[in-house]
Amino acid sequence: MPTRLSKDELIGELKQAAKSRGMHCTAVDHEGLRADLETTNARWLFGGRKVTYHFGCRVDEISWTLRYREAVTEEIWGIPAPFFWGEKTQVSGGALSGTRTEHGPGAGGPMEYHRIRHTVEQFVKDAGWTFVFEKGQRP
Repeated sequence: MPTRLSKDELIGELKQAAKSRGMHCTAVDHEGLRADLETTNARWLFGGRKVTYHFGCRVDEISWTLRYREAVTEEIWGIPAPFFWGEKTQVSGGALSGTRTEHGPGAGGPMEYHRIRHTVEQFVKDAGWTFVFEKGQRP
């Protein structure tokens, strides 16, 4: 059995790993972490579009469990061709999977939504903790 990291060590390592992948991280009450990654930021003459992946996790030291939540938000504003008005959508409630390929100016390329979750899950298990994915929860 691997040596377990302490709660603070686990949060610190997760924060460092997320930052090294370009994510913006904030600590949550010394019990967890929130991070987001802007995957697409397209701009056009009269508007723009932004897609962001968010995750949040809470550490339960009593049961050695990390509880993980994720969501993807998309914001469109202005008048892009074919001329429709802005909207904002959010995808959450289950394990995100699949690949989304962006095209056009500011496109971030293909985004595999599940890649980040699997990386965190493997890291948590290697650290001697239990990974629990919570469906239907906001990060």
